[in-house]
Amino acid sequence: LGDRENDPHPPGDLDAWRNRATESLRAVLNVTGVEPKRLCVESLDYDLTLLDPVLTSLGLGVALDIGHLARDGVEVTSALDHWGEQIQILQWHGTDPQTRDHKSLHHYPASEARNVLAWIDRSDFDGVVTVEVFNEQDFERSWRLLTRWREGDPMDESITIASEPWD
Repeated sequence: LGDRENDPHPPGDLDAWRNRATESLRAVLNVTGVEPKRLCVESLDYDLTLLDPVLTSLGLGVALDIGHLARDGVEVTSALDHWGEQIQILQWHGTDPQTRDHKSLHHYPASEARNVLAWIDRSDFDGVVTVEVFNEQDFERSWRLLTRWREGDPMDESITIASEPWD
């Protein structure tokens, strides 16, 4: 977040931090030849808006981890609206308060899921939606839940999904 990894505070010199980020990202673009909007900066556990001037000036994309935003109590729809067309990747997962994040979307707030799906439709999002989970069962459960939500089933916190494989 700040001047060191796991630093709980914003950088002491925000302008210097942004300048270092700009120069590093510009070097990556120059070496790789990647189109700027295809190079995505991921939101992790810091306020990505701190890098807003850097991302905007370089025309970079955003990999918005809406699972982390929800976990950290950030208003997801506001973040989606803020980053808008810069978003190339949506990383979506739930957080089980008893264990950790990157769990089935069963652990994602249903009201927020409604908002995310509405935003995707409203914005004509054409990027990538990644169900960012780390095991097959969580993926299958998430996929089934997303399928039901997209088909118009009610989004209710109590939806139960069978654990057998989805075909």
